[in-house]
Amino acid sequence: TEDIAKFISEHKILVGVSVDGTEGMFNDYRKSKDDKPVFHKVVNSFKLLKQYGVQVGISCTLNPAVVDNFKEVVDFLIALGVENGLAFNILHETPGLDVPYEYYQKAADFIIKAFQLFREKGIYEERFMRKLQSFVKQEPIFSDCSATGNQIVVAPDGSVGVCQDFIKIKKYFPANVYNDNWDPFDDPVFNGWKQRSPLNMEQCFLCPALGICGGGCPASIE
Repeated sequence: TEDIAKFISEHKILVGVSVDGTEGMFNDYRKSKDDKPVFHKVVNSFKLLKQYGVQVGISCTLNPAVVDNFKEVVDFLIALGVENGLAFNILHETPGLDVPYEYYQKAADFIIKAFQLFREKGIYEERFMRKLQSFVKQEPIFSDCSATGNQIVVAPDGSVGVCQDFIKIKKYFPANVYNDNWDPFDDPVFNGWKQRSPLNMEQCFLCPALGICGGGCPASIE
């Protein structure tokens, strides 16, 4: 709504909106609770946030339909107006969701090709640029995931946790938005996740990629 967009703008909150390709690709994988398509609702919300000057980026999960339609997807995202950055997400292993064997290579090729195109157009593609900035600034990447101290996830029921991958089973969701006295800085779950970095993992110390790895997705190695 406009009230929500205005609130987000006034409090300078950074927002990432999930837009997984064009309408058909999106609606095949994301629906409302009552099983209705939500593509237009999401796109309109993205445009409303931009209208109110919110710094809003796009998170695009590379479902099998997306990786098979590079030009259609990339042209759509560019036309949508993705000035504040875009992150492509490879599918995690999910029970009941079977992907072809060649999917992961296709997804990697998609990201590389998109990065090359977006550099020409001045669009910030987050996956590659995070690594490149580590070289440019000569600074190691402590973590490659926002869940390690840089995000708070709120579930539809108000539960508060560190990582959206655990939202269904409510693992690592120690609080609720109605807990007035809860403080993430004092919470052992949040403080524990802040230490999840290959820089703190002895088995990673001899890896030549230690400085730029960031550890990938902690949820994938749970």
